[in-house]
Amino acid sequence: MKKLINKLIHDYFGAHLDLRVRLFNVLAVAGVCNGFLSGVIVLDGESPLSTVVSLISGFASVAILIFNALTKRYRVSYIFTILFVFFGVFPILFFTSSGAYGSTPYFFVVAVA
Repeated sequence: MKKLINKLIHDYFGAHLDLRVRLFNVLAVAGVCNGFLSGVIVLDGESPLSTVVSLISGFASVAILIFNALTKRYRVSYIFTILFVFFGVFPILFFTSSGAYGSTPYFFVVAVA
């Protein structure tokens, strides 16, 4: 397990990567944690659609990380993240999870970072 963690840290946050790529990977990992945690938290009284959208955003963040590692096409990932997260996930979550009282604030904290 320790070897796997060290390999993942080297592959996604190693010194061989450009600083922008490492920062993008940090935010993508935060998106993974945020998506899955808010998906679990939203289960507490929110609509099922909010839970599904939160979990999909977590899986999309994982997919973006894997896409970056395999293809090294970072600009495509940046554009996809902007379009998917900011123009897709945020509005859907805002309107399906009671606005500021649902899981939307979790995503806005990641967006500001």
